[in-house]
Amino acid sequence: PRIENIASGEARFQVLGQGAILVRWPFRNGGDLTLVANFSHQEMSISQELHGRVLFETPGAALGNRNRLAPLAVAWLFNE
Repeated sequence: PRIENIASGEARFQVLGQGAILVRWPFRNGGDLTLVANFSHQEMSISQELHGRVLFETPGAALGNRNRLAPLAVAWLFNE
């Protein structure tokens, strides 16, 4: 139900390193939906602070400490 509240044309992305990205889709009424993905075979350090509740993460993503992402892992976060 929150997808309809995404601010059209306002998504932003950041390349985190070789093979890793972070994408944020802001909601019109505040908060955002965030995807962080590591397509490489190396663990990736995430310098940007991640906020919100983890909606999904691949098994072993190890996002629990919020600044590392395992190889070949993705996570979706919901920030209200």
